[in-house]
Amino acid sequence: MAIRSLLGSIARRTLLSPSLARHASTLVVAEHESGSIKPASLSAVEAAKRLGEDNSISMLLARSGPLLQEAAEQAASCHPSVSEVLIADSVRLLCPLAEPWAKLIQLIQQKEGFSHILATSDSFGKNVIPRTSALLDVSPTTDVTEITDTWQFVRPIYAGNVLCAVRYTGVGATRAAVDAGFVSNDLQVGQTGKIVAPELYFTFGVLRAINT
Repeated sequence: MAIRSLLGSIARRTLLSPSLARHASTLVVAEHESGSIKPASLSAVEAAKRLGEDNSISMLLARSGPLLQEAAEQAASCHPSVSEVLIADSVRLLCPLAEPWAKLIQLIQQKEGFSHILATSDSFGKNVIPRTSALLDVSPTTDVTEITDTWQFVRPIYAGNVLCAVRYTGVGATRAAVDAGFVSNDLQVGQTGKIVAPELYFTFGVLRAINT
């Protein structure tokens, strides 16, 4: 099935059956050159495997021309964990500019709903991912050196002198925060049945709040 956007057409090359492909949860934004997948992008695929044994990985390739098709052919067999290859063929993607690439990823994410989006920690990834995160209204985890669990990562801080473990947990809110429009109603703790049980608990701005 073809997906068309303002940035060009996105063609899906499915390597698994359609029923399995719908369960893909990780998108690897890959780079290619002269018809070949860059080694750093293959490393990103290998890293994505650590997000879970049942994790199915999709690879996104973009730009335009015959070299894109050659790269897609290689991507289809470059790693046994890659379940599908998404191709975006558009002259607007010839240059690694953040704006068109971020919009492309946003459109794909809105349709597919991946749980994770990975890119290499090079100039390309550091250019595209922050803008993509802004469009998706999420906070990126950058310069990851190790994936220890589905939602736990290790990254350097203090100019690389210290390694920091980053863990993503559940978020809850008071009724006052919901009524003020800061978050949606489904995050309200209490009457909605929302339960938050983190190992480390932070409370922000709660003073005589309703339904804390």
